Amino acid sequence: MKKCTMICVVILVTGELASAADLGHLCVGPVVRRLGDRGVYVPPPGDPRFGKARVDRPFVFQIDDGAKLNPSAEHSIPVEVQDRSKRHLFSVYEGDEKTSSFKFDFRITAVQCITFDPFYETWHMTAGKSLAKCGCSGP
Repeated sequence: MKKCTMICVVILVTGELASAADLGHLCVGPVVRRLGDRGVYVPPPGDPRFGKARVDRPFVFQIDDGAKLNPSAEHSIPVEVQDRSKRHLFSVYEGDEKTSSFKFDFRITAVQCITFDPFYETWHMTAGKSLAKCGCSGP
């Protein structure tokens, strides 16, 4: 009788921990764009946009088919991802145009840090030990 009681308690506790372990965490760092020497857009010959100055539109990011979120220029943004067992798609839009996307998962760690390089205007993802190490508040 005592063995059954102990086994049942272990199963219940493990079940609660497993549901909390299904969450993955992203930390999207601040997005600060370079000003000034942005250059001139050079489209293919014959394009009506040839020689026109580039107009920066705000970035928006999306995870899988979720809501589109605006990154901050001042602070990092923590984002919870529901299913750690599958691969996810991180997409970046500039206005209505998708400018970057990559797939990621949480096989190695439960925390992923996403940063923006203003010099090359590229996005990078690295595995993090905690949200605090990525610049976000949280576990």
